[in-house]
Amino acid sequence: MAGQLTRAYGYERVSVLESRENYHNDEIDLIDYFAPLIARWKLLLVASLLGAIAMFAYSRSLPKVYQSSATIYVQQSSGASSLLRNLPISLPTSGGGSSGYLVTLLQSDSLLRQVSAQYDLPHNWGMVGKKRLNEDETIELFCNNLAVSENKGGSITIKLKAYSPDLAAKIINTMLDNLESLMVTSSKKKIAFISEKLTDTSRDLDRAEQKLTKFLENNNVTLIDEETRAWIQQMGVLEGNILELDTQLQSIKSELNSEGNLDILVSQEVKRKSLESSREFVAKKRDELTAKLANLPAMATKYAQLQREIMVLSKTYELLTEQYQMARITQKGEDGDYQIIDRARPNNKKIAPRVMLNTAIGGIITFLFVAVLINLNSAFSKRKPRRLPPASRAIADEPESEPVKRV
Repeated sequence: MAGQLTRAYGYERVSVLESRENYHNDEIDLIDYFAPLIARWKLLLVASLLGAIAMFAYSRSLPKVYQSSATIYVQQSSGASSLLRNLPISLPTSGGGSSGYLVTLLQSDSLLRQVSAQYDLPHNWGMVGKKRLNEDETIELFCNNLAVSENKGGSITIKLKAYSPDLAAKIINTMLDNLESLMVTSSKKKIAFISEKLTDTSRDLDRAEQKLTKFLENNNVTLIDEETRAWIQQMGVLEGNILELDTQLQSIKSELNSEGNLDILVSQEVKRKSLESSREFVAKKRDELTAKLANLPAMATKYAQLQREIMVLSKTYELLTEQYQMARITQKGEDGDYQIIDRARPNNKKIAPRVMLNTAIGGIITFLFVAVLINLNSAFSKRKPRRLPPASRAIADEPESEPVKRV
């Protein structure tokens, strides 16, 4: 028992001694590290000041960078999109939403090249500075200086850095002005389609009227009795009714394919059945009149065909014009439409270079670099053996004299 206590006490004593020795060694290492720095503090101070001054001069020589910004708000008609956007987690949505579409357009190569060509950015100092860049390099620099961010509330912020605050603001505003020409929404597609059909219908209507005028000039239409005229007039009305019913049926079928409300689906289905029944009735009447007109003389039949063509084209033109106006009205406020909240304005407050921050960084880096050099020099000097002077070497080389014995 006594031996175990002695061994335990001995181990504890050795452990304490080792800890003291390690602490003493660490203290010596720190002293060895800081002692050369303290001895040469003037050199460190001068070097740090010179580094800070050099960085200050370099930062002052750099061109100033400015930033302008603008904000647009994207119309979100879908309630589900709003709910998903307000959730604290990120959920994928189909197609990225209309905000994502606008962000993509604002960063698109097509829009950037339009603006670059308008302001001749490859040779514009406000964007490229003193650099000599080609068009592709300028677009890459343009894209790197442009920041388009989608905010949680549905707005989009556009920021651009440039050497000229006026140029930065002008470029952003030009991007906003050209954005609408690149947007393709459902209403815009519909407007383009209807506009094309209106042009074709108008051209066909002019041709039909010219044919009728030529026919009237070459023939005596007064020979056609009033009953035949009434049949022809009625035929045109029926053709127009059928065309209008077909348009309504097409619209209802489209709504049935996209609607998710059960009550609306039932109502639309009933309306579709009713329209189909009406169309069958009108088509039957038209076929009866067609059979009657087929038994008329050739001149009356030709006149009926020309009148029928004109009335159908006139009704088509009327329906297309109505649809075109409706599409123009619904275009504003639909999903994907946007409103410019804040246009870009020149901001004369520079964001770079940060002279004072760069000056402090330059001084700190120079201080650390010189401190490392001083410690390396000190460590190298300690490892190098010290050479004794010649007199000391002679004394050290003499053999020790034997002690004098006393008699």
